[in-house]
Amino acid sequence: MKHVIPLAIALLIIITCSILLSFLAFSPKQELHFAHSTTLSQYFYAWDRRILQSELNVKTTIVEDPQALGSYIMGQNPADIVEVATVLAGIGHDNNQKVKIIGTLTKAMNADSVVVVRKDSAVASPKDLKGKTIAIPGLAMTPVVLFREVLKQKYQVEYEQITYLLKPLPTLLTLLDEKQVDAVIVFNIFAFQAQEHPEFSVLSDIDEEAKELIGDYPIAAVLASNEDTLKEKAHDLRLFLEVIKESHEYAILHKREIAENLAPEFGLEPDIYEEFAFRIQPANIFLTSEDKQNILTILLFAYNQGLLQKTIGMEIFGEL
Repeated sequence: MKHVIPLAIALLIIITCSILLSFLAFSPKQELHFAHSTTLSQYFYAWDRRILQSELNVKTTIVEDPQALGSYIMGQNPADIVEVATVLAGIGHDNNQKVKIIGTLTKAMNADSVVVVRKDSAVASPKDLKGKTIAIPGLAMTPVVLFREVLKQKYQVEYEQITYLLKPLPTLLTLLDEKQVDAVIVFNIFAFQAQEHPEFSVLSDIDEEAKELIGDYPIAAVLASNEDTLKEKAHDLRLFLEVIKESHEYAILHKREIAENLAPEFGLEPDIYEEFAFRIQPANIFLTSEDKQNILTILLFAYNQGLLQKTIGMEIFGEL
């Protein structure tokens, strides 16, 4: 009898644990909603496939216009994690104090944020843009914020001395080709398309000029989430970030497959797409001290330009 009770207790514990494990195995996993643009298409292509191969329950929403992602962190179309421009994350934080930046996407050192004009244009220098019309994907896009600050500090062109026309990123080069605007600001694969166009000329390499303002900044975009997700879905979110990190290797190993699938979207041959696109790489998911300082500097520029309601401090950064 002395041995029966401990055995019964042990058996009860084993049965309870088995039932609990079975419940966990068959219970539906909580869903993570991830919203992103097509700006870094080759990596998002890889991310989505890595997510599908993982055991995570992730819903992805692809938004063609990067500026439209702002609604996903400002409550209109809430998502758990959003790939978004640095300044849009700041604006989201102004409107919803729960918005947190949880990681950054970085790029290789090639220029991929540029101001483009027509070769037959009278605009020979950024200072000649005074009084002109520039088509942009959004005032809160990081390259636009940085270039506006470059114009002000380096060329003495004030924000209000230029007319900014907001149009979807994929349409900008067409507007320039049709002479509807004097210049455009494009980035990533669209910057490469501009450099390949026989009638276009790159007026300014925004990344290079911005180095004079904030140094060699590596940020292409940020990953933003919110306090509720960090508290309620921390484990799944951490696993999700690991999937994103792994996707870089996946993309490099599947370059040809990705190029053949995505090149037609940009009117490029797969060889051309493959040569250019993979120079841009999401290399750092979790925030470093340098990332934080770069983000705060960019947000300060945006605040000075009237794009933020207030100065954003260190409280914007959330830790998993």
